Amino acid sequence: LGRGPGAHRIATELRKNNWDIEVVDFFTYWSLDEITQLLISRIDDNTKFIAFGSIFAAWPDLAEDTASWVKENHPRIVIIYGTQIYIPLKTKHIDYQFMGFAETSVINLLKHLFSNGDPVKYKTIKGTKVITSEGSAPWKNPIIIYEDRDFIESYEWLGVEFSRGCKFACDFCNFPILGVK
Repeated sequence: LGRGPGAHRIATELRKNNWDIEVVDFFTYWSLDEITQLLISRIDDNTKFIAFGSIFAAWPDLAEDTASWVKENHPRIVIIYGTQIYIPLKTKHIDYQFMGFAETSVINLLKHLFSNGDPVKYKTIKGTKVITSEGSAPWKNPIIIYEDRDFIESYEWLGVEFSRGCKFACDFCNFPILGVK
């Protein structure tokens, strides 16, 4: 099991935009007590949001219990979830759900929520605002910058992104970026 690159890709862009972001990897291997102790040690008056991400569009009980704890103890904190495709999750705690590559759209959302930025487009599905991040990101070199606080060990393998998209458009595929060169 390795670290998923998605959260670190988003963190890289947010850090470039002056957000102080901490990524918690291997989430499902933590206990609820461990997660809440981490949150107690990290959440302060400057904490604006907590985001969850998944490669396989999953929302485990631990995520639901964590989100519930956050909403109960810090109701002002926005909860965000992101993955490549939309899947209806059994939760009442997610405020915004992203589909697709969200590096640009998450920054737009945060500007809207916390610094009077332009409104973002979303669909409300079962009480959750769903934001579709269509297309490839507008940059040619989407790098990931890891920091010391990401606790990368010398024996770990890290994800490498070689492309954004697929030249095929197979009927069975739900990947959001199809038919590109």
